[in-house]
Amino acid sequence: MSPIKTLSVFFPAYNEEENIVNTVSRAINVLKSLDLFDYEVIVVDDGSTDNTAAAVQNMIVKNSKIRLIRHSRNRGYGAALKTGFSSAKFDWIAFTDSDGQFDFREINKFLTYVPNYQVVAGYREKRSDSKFRRMMARLLRIWDTVLFGLNLKDVDCGFKLIKKSVIDQVFPLVTESAITETEMMAKIYRAGFPIKQVGVAHHSRTKGVQTGGNYQVIFKAIIESFKLFLHLNPFFLILTVILLVAAFLRLYRIRDYIVFLGDEGRDALVWHDMVVNGEFTFLGPTASVGGFYLGPIYYYFALPFYFIFRDPVGPAIFVALLGVATVWLVYFVTKSWFGKTSGLFASGIYAVSSLIVRYSRASWNPNPVPFFSLLGVYLAATGAKENKWWKLIGAGICLGILWQLHYLTLLMTPVLFVIILIYGNIEGLTFNRTIRQSFLLLIGWVVGFFPFLAFEIYHNFPNTRTVLEFVSRPNGSVFNWELLGLFRSVFRNTNRLTFTIFSWQNGLVTTFTTLGWALGGSLMIIFNKSVRGKFLLSQSLLWWFWLGITIFSLYQGSISDYYFGFLFPVPAILLGAVAGYLFEKKLFGKLLVGFAAIWLIYDQSGRLFLRFEPNRLLQQTEAVSHQVITLSGNEPYNFALITSGNSDHAYRYFLEKFNRGPVKLQDSITGQLIAVCEKPVADCNPLGNPLWEIAGFGRAEVVDSKIVPPGITIYRLTHYFGPD
Repeated sequence: MSPIKTLSVFFPAYNEEENIVNTVSRAINVLKSLDLFDYEVIVVDDGSTDNTAAAVQNMIVKNSKIRLIRHSRNRGYGAALKTGFSSAKFDWIAFTDSDGQFDFREINKFLTYVPNYQVVAGYREKRSDSKFRRMMARLLRIWDTVLFGLNLKDVDCGFKLIKKSVIDQVFPLVTESAITETEMMAKIYRAGFPIKQVGVAHHSRTKGVQTGGNYQVIFKAIIESFKLFLHLNPFFLILTVILLVAAFLRLYRIRDYIVFLGDEGRDALVWHDMVVNGEFTFLGPTASVGGFYLGPIYYYFALPFYFIFRDPVGPAIFVALLGVATVWLVYFVTKSWFGKTSGLFASGIYAVSSLIVRYSRASWNPNPVPFFSLLGVYLAATGAKENKWWKLIGAGICLGILWQLHYLTLLMTPVLFVIILIYGNIEGLTFNRTIRQSFLLLIGWVVGFFPFLAFEIYHNFPNTRTVLEFVSRPNGSVFNWELLGLFRSVFRNTNRLTFTIFSWQNGLVTTFTTLGWALGGSLMIIFNKSVRGKFLLSQSLLWWFWLGITIFSLYQGSISDYYFGFLFPVPAILLGAVAGYLFEKKLFGKLLVGFAAIWLIYDQSGRLFLRFEPNRLLQQTEAVSHQVITLSGNEPYNFALITSGNSDHAYRYFLEKFNRGPVKLQDSITGQLIAVCEKPVADCNPLGNPLWEIAGFGRAEVVDSKIVPPGITIYRLTHYFGPD
């Protein structure tokens, strides 16, 4: 007995006079055997120029259950599908091609899955088509997966059974081409209906001519697929604009504005040695305090970009591109937890924030921290909730990477573990599952922390012992373990995070904004019903921020702006969540958020690097290095830098790159010393200067000098053997 009582069957047809009678007749024989209360057969003639319509008219005379619907012109396969679905009158609708390549008797396979499934889609077990059409089918599957997230085995298989109520929910369709079937299935998938896929036989066409492989049909389908993508993703254009703005702010004239001082020169020397000399390192740069080393992961991330550009701009471009990726990640996470409108506001805020833009334009190991912090939190939260092992390992990898980028990212360790423990408690998970998830996080950390972990094990943990000594000094510890005043410190640092990100000095604006995102965003997550639907995920933001800022507030050492890097995405996400919530309310909310957005863009645009003249530090350092080589006369030389707060690594990088590196004073004292002075000429005093490179060179005299714009003086000194 058939599980359904009524069935509409339709056949899209174009110039199928040789096949249509046989195809419809076979279908009617099958329908009569199904014990249906009623059925109908519809032929949608899509503007045929042959006798297809006449052949169907002759059949109608003998069977009143057959209907013919004609298009006045050929509109395409998609249009025929839309007409067939909209014309069907019964609760279930089946359709198949009219060329006879499918055997309608296989409808019985579909019926076995009713009523458990409301959508049953066939897929051709073996396509009886040309190689070209088989290749196009594989490309279509990839195309649909990338554009629409639809991963069906054979989306355009012309044999499906769908309940009419499902069709009513996904109609109207906006396309009229070969991509229309993709649109229908993508909307069904997005509406939450499970799709059962059933293998069917596919027979060779014996009569008539195929039109699906026509290049005009393919071209129209490609155009309409983009039209469909924009229809299904109405915010895509806005997000594209945000990402383009983010890319412009991070990449525009990056060579002219790049910071290239001692730290950057030190890193460039490491990449130069890796590429030219094959000298790979298991250590990163030294930390700014404590005397310990960081991990080498930043060097390895940026190495491909240095290899491509053979220039310090390459790693800076890596940081800039990662900054753009962070803008997208802010959108993705905020959209997932608070909705698309909130995602757009959050990504827009993060894209134009002046300090974040500044850090996204420079090659420096702490600058990737925001990306991996946000990714780690997202993977930990969703991995714990969904019990996905690969997400938990991914969160651990992010943690291992963070440990190598800056020592304060150690604070992310309790954050990620607490997120996993909290989810275990809320979801009612077993203790063993929580332990398993924590163990997966630990496995990921080992992967992410390698090879620095290998170095530490091999050398008996020298940096680990230095860090432990640094944070546990009995006198003068950098951490204040007293709880007195912690609340005030948390508020002060939260406020500082706001004016750091936006480069504000106005205390009233800063405090108001801080209350808006920190307090307002937190209360919205806790109490707003529309957000609480995803509370189990969005609350991870609260744990990330409040636990992170509380532990951070115990730190009593000197605080630089980039120390907040592990929290940089939080204000943008929570501000975006609040803005999205208000914007979707009444007109007042839209006006308020719109005004705030316009003001923020105007305010931040006046604080960006564009209002300053380019420093051209890279070109300046290279020019000075050329002059050093010229003054040395291709003879061995020692080198010294007279400066207020820089190191000589930037110059040494170019000198090594040009194969004219100086001789280290501790290795040999040469016949000449080239001294570069970054101070005003009156303050240089190269003779008798207490700088150890100059003092170690011995008694000397200035025999030549050059001035390189914007006022850097280069001296050539030789040994003085004259009378006292």
